[in-house]
Amino acid sequence: MKQTKLDLTKEYKTYYTAKTTPEIVEIEEGQFLTIEGKGSPDGDEFQAKVSALYSLAYGVKNICKREGKDFVVPKLEGLWWVESDKPALEVPREEWRWKLLIHMPEFVTYEMVEKARKEVIKKKNMNLQKKLGSRK
Repeated sequence: MKQTKLDLTKEYKTYYTAKTTPEIVEIEEGQFLTIEGKGSPDGDEFQAKVSALYSLAYGVKNICKREGKDFVVPKLEGLWWVESDKPALEVPREEWRWKLLIHMPEFVTYEMVEKARKEVIKKKNMNLQKKLGSRK
């Protein structure tokens, strides 16, 4: 029997779609994996944190899939701000602050996230050791 994947993009269409004219919409509470940082979106820190967040999201997805609750990893979201009196676009990109988010289904638990985090760290460390070991 084929398992159905939960797709939050389809489940919460109002949240994930925008019309050409602005409108106010009510959005339900949700849970997200998040990571914060500072700097240009084309900088090393931003790229590393996007990679880390996606690694964690797919780690959580794999744990859920093994438990029979598969889902599509939603799109990356971002909140941006500056700590200045100047308009944001007049502030150098290196000073931009951001919080990146990936929406998670309700059935994802803190324990699942922690397990995925440990698995991701272990895998990254093993890959780093392989790379470093191959330089000899």
